[in-house]
Amino acid sequence: MSRRARGRVALALALLLSGPAPAGAEDGEPRVESRLERNDATVGDRVGWTIEVYPGNAEAVEAPAVRQDAGDLAVTILGWDPPTARGEPWIWRGTVAAFRTGEIEVPSVPVQLTVDDEPRVLHTEALTLDITSVLAGEEDVEPADLKGVQSLAPDYTALQLALLVLAGLLAVSAGVWWLQRRYGRELAAAPRPDPFERLEPHVWVYRELQRLLESRLAEAGRVEEFCEGLSQIVKRYLGGRYRLELMERTTTEVVPALKQAGAEARATQEARAVLELCDRVKFARERLDAAACRAAVEQAYRIVDATRPAEAKPVEQGAA
Repeated sequence: MSRRARGRVALALALLLSGPAPAGAEDGEPRVESRLERNDATVGDRVGWTIEVYPGNAEAVEAPAVRQDAGDLAVTILGWDPPTARGEPWIWRGTVAAFRTGEIEVPSVPVQLTVDDEPRVLHTEALTLDITSVLAGEEDVEPADLKGVQSLAPDYTALQLALLVLAGLLAVSAGVWWLQRRYGRELAAAPRPDPFERLEPHVWVYRELQRLLESRLAEAGRVEEFCEGLSQIVKRYLGGRYRLELMERTTTEVVPALKQAGAEARATQEARAVLELCDRVKFARERLDAAACRAAVEQAYRIVDATRPAEAKPVEQGAA
């Protein structure tokens, strides 16, 4: 619904719900009045402006169509107040301001009503606003002569601050350089340990698998710890054999990486079987006996035998 339609509906409801007009209420011809808060102001002053619409026998009233750039005026619309009782006026409120001196005309504003189902337009009276300068009474004052060029003393505060900061940075850099020269060897990071202790991967893994069996974790019922150790040994060996980082990868990520690195299909299948068995023990709490743990180690030996260099001598599976 448009703004005008809402205005008509609101007035119609107000006229219907307000009941009979009180004594002295005007029920005759509608009329409009326009007035200013005052008739004189200075440049830029805001002066209140109200438009009162007495509907009389009108069935509908639309808000005045006031332009915000009415000629030399700047208009601010504040609102449109409906009557509280029948016969009282509808009041439009706003302000006007002018930015040149002289007599400024506040223009007539059309107000559209509906009387006997016929549209009717009433116009407010044009008003005059006398605008004077804020320097009233001083129009004849001559401006003072311009002063000569003044020389200002240079301000080196910012430059001095920048030099101090630069000197501080140079001092810190010199301190770091001296510490590096003096304590460089002591502060040097320790070399990364070799996981295979300078052994060939297949030699290292045979030794680690033997140590795992000799720990007798399976016989002691510590199957989950046994499978955790077996999983790490297999991943570390395959990572060293094929130059891969497998320790942080899951079983589903290890197998594609081995295939991409060119591992034997049989070794890849064996690795998947061992790692999935260890995952079931760690996460699904699958129970294994000592014989099943030894079988898993023998399967790890087969992985090493299938992936070791051709010149390396295989280890018998029963040697463990």
